[in-house]
Amino acid sequence: MKKIVLIAVMALSLCVARADGENRGCIVKGGVNFSNMVMGVMPHGMKVGGHLGAEWEYAFSRRVGMSGGLLMSFQGAKFDISKLDPIGHYFKQEAGHAILKDIDYSAIYFNIPVMGKLYITPNFSFDLGPQLAVNVQNRFTSDGEKLKKEGRGLESMGVDVVTGFSYNVTRNIVVQAHYSLSLTKSWNDYEVDATGTGVTYFNSGDRVQNIRLSVGWRF
Repeated sequence: MKKIVLIAVMALSLCVARADGENRGCIVKGGVNFSNMVMGVMPHGMKVGGHLGAEWEYAFSRRVGMSGGLLMSFQGAKFDISKLDPIGHYFKQEAGHAILKDIDYSAIYFNIPVMGKLYITPNFSFDLGPQLAVNVQNRFTSDGEKLKKEGRGLESMGVDVVTGFSYNVTRNIVVQAHYSLSLTKSWNDYEVDATGTGVTYFNSGDRVQNIRLSVGWRF
């Protein structure tokens, strides 16, 4: 709870700590996520989620600027249980019986992007920069039942690269489309008994990717 309050205060500070000069103001925004995991050994599909947060934008010149933001982001992936063996042994039903349905992974991230902005026109910018991704909650379910995990599980913090664009529809209304990809692995090392005869160690190379579509109000 203390962590959530601290992050909320940080988000508010983005809007009130406004600089003079070429300050372009604070944007409060929300929208939809299309997220999954890539580059690893675990087969997975896309999950639809959402995000809500704020960002502050400053223009150094007519062509160059930057923005910093804080977003609460609901992400995840879907895992095909028929293709998870032997990694599927990493998951167990709370009741202890076999998993027969696909696995749904839901996560809450607090994302802190800091991006450089190249203004193609006064109202349209190309955005690129790093993002700190803090994982504060994970949940795995199958057919409505919560799964428990064996081993160390998911990394609690990662670094992403974010790219995309922002467009000012009017003076106050902003639309954005951003793509992020984790530069760090999403899974810790973990161990499972894959064969029933011993312990097998896995180190998955999965990375989190997310397409973020946002609508914001600038003030």
